[in-house]
Amino acid sequence: MNEFNYGLYKPEAIRDFLSYAYHNWEKAPRYLVLAGEGTFDYRNNQGYNDNLVPAILVETPYGLFASDNRYADVDGDDGVPDMAVGRLPVMTSEELDAVISKITAYETAGGNRAKRILL
Repeated sequence: MNEFNYGLYKPEAIRDFLSYAYHNWEKAPRYLVLAGEGTFDYRNNQGYNDNLVPAILVETPYGLFASDNRYADVDGDDGVPDMAVGRLPVMTSEELDAVISKITAYETAGGNRAKRILL
């Protein structure tokens, strides 16, 4: 937030950082995992303290909705992500450790279970 939005907490600063990385790093990132719960209330105006990684809101015919894919639209405003995006919606480091342990256990389980994937 300091480097890409003058210290102001705003979701677009994350997208600007990803755009910088995509265009300037020797090897551009292809994947993005956001670790943290995110809501539209990134300034905590409602006082719930439930926002670690804010969600970017996008305009649709039905109103504004959160879209993590907008973070990865770094080559223009065409609405198409330029890298794969995922989110682990956790609030504490303990929750993050538990989720990572579950993912690791699933991937290392072996057999048919680890090979069956549906996208």
